[in-house]
Amino acid sequence: MTGKGLFNALQATVLNKYPLLEMIKNSLEKSGAKHVQLTGSGSTVFVLLKDRDEGEKLAKLIRKQIESPLWTQVVQTIGKRN
Repeated sequence: MTGKGLFNALQATVLNKYPLLEMIKNSLEKSGAKHVQLTGSGSTVFVLLKDRDEGEKLAKLIRKQIESPLWTQVVQTIGKRN
């Protein structure tokens, strides 16, 4: 799994305008997530992780940490199969 090359030119602007998104992103990073990004104009925060178990644990932890309603979903990416 790699997060190399992930970039969102709007991310800094969106995080400045919406402090809750910045708090969520920072909480995810403090919890150990390495590849945290916003989609497009920031409607979604996503994280790349090794496996589903890691995703489930992080989703549970972040919902507990953030005192605001959050929707979390753990999904598998569609990628190259060996």
